Amino acid sequence: MVDQNTIEATVLFHGLEPELAMDLREALAGFCEGIQAEVLTGGYAQARAAIHADKATIVFCGAKPETVQDLRRTNPHASIIAVSRLPETTDWLNAIEAGADDYCAGPFESHQLRWILDGTLSYSRAAA
Repeated sequence: MVDQNTIEATVLFHGLEPELAMDLREALAGFCEGIQAEVLTGGYAQARAAIHADKATIVFCGAKPETVQDLRRTNPHASIIAVSRLPETTDWLNAIEAGADDYCAGPFESHQLRWILDGTLSYSRAAA
């Protein structure tokens, strides 16, 4: 039986610096037992292949607009969350305008990530 507090999702990390990816993974592990996280290190080709094959429910990626646009074109149905080390307003706006579903910045807190994932996943289910 799955706990009500468990989110079941396949999460990919793409284009994140290793320390940032590790911090994010630790924050997610605090409440998301059902999440399978895979860090993509092979560049855009690996990310495109994984997302195109519907391996990802959620993609946490770098906040560069080109990254977001490329991932959005690859699979318009994946939830894309842009990630940055610092909460810069310009990065946030550029990522959202490029097609990200949401934006988060470190340091990561479990309750904030839970809120983002709940919103992103409920929106994705409603759109399906």
